[in-house]
Amino acid sequence: LKSNEAWWKGTEFLQRPEEEWPNDLVCESTDPIAIAEVTKHKTAVIHSLANQAKPLNSDISTVIDCQRFSTKKRLLRTTAYVLRFVKFLRKVKIQREEVIERENAETVKGLDRPNYQHSN
Repeated sequence: LKSNEAWWKGTEFLQRPEEEWPNDLVCESTDPIAIAEVTKHKTAVIHSLANQAKPLNSDISTVIDCQRFSTKKRLLRTTAYVLRFVKFLRKVKIQREEVIERENAETVKGLDRPNYQHSN
């Protein structure tokens, strides 16, 4: 590089006024190193990752021991808090003012009623 004039001064036309610059973009250099640099192609590398979603388990007894709760209301409230905590960990935006009863309604849909003995 030390002895390469083009590296230090640029191409010859850059030293002339801009009006004298060539209009065509054709490479007129016959230097094999310059041609190799211009025609060098970057290899494209593509990575992909697939993750298969697990089906939701609607049997709550496999996740929560329903016998540990004295009332249905406590079971639903605890389940709602756990769901909110999981959402928080996944960095899903939840508003703190959100009503827990709405989450309870979603939880009841998947609740297997025979798994708890107590009612509120």
